[in-house]
Amino acid sequence: MFYREHAQTGKKELVLDLAKVKQVRDPSTTIIDKVKMSDDHSRVAFNVDLHNNEKLSMGVMDIQTGAVLDWVDNCCQVEFDSTGEYIYYCVADKLNRPHKIFKRKIGDSQPQLKDTVIHEDEDPTHYIDIGVSKDKKYFIHTCGQGSVTVIDRSSPSDEQFKL
Repeated sequence: MFYREHAQTGKKELVLDLAKVKQVRDPSTTIIDKVKMSDDHSRVAFNVDLHNNEKLSMGVMDIQTGAVLDWVDNCCQVEFDSTGEYIYYCVADKLNRPHKIFKRKIGDSQPQLKDTVIHEDEDPTHYIDIGVSKDKKYFIHTCGQGSVTVIDRSSPSDEQFKL
């Protein structure tokens, strides 16, 4: 289970209960790797290791209803756009190296294979990552051996991710 605490009131709120996620067969052995909140705090994205093999999956849950809105396998990093309607996520290759960034509309019924590829790096000595700045204004996209691109989260263009 994952809780958050209100900074001013100290009230704790359950944000994520793996026992209620149907994709999680055994919450007692599932590892929560990362948890990300949408800017409006209505949704939570989470990476989990379902089989203790360092192959992560990602879910997006509505915090109020507890409904899982989306699920992506082989996802090692995830970030919301500023609206909370889209996720940007990295997938790993057979060596478990993050090598592609995808964009997906949350709740879209299309298969994961049809998500938009935003960036790809097939050099086996490189890895890619996506993060968000502390002020939440920018995506920070790292690639290769030190390349960094800063992209405005309020209006990201798919082309901005291509280095």
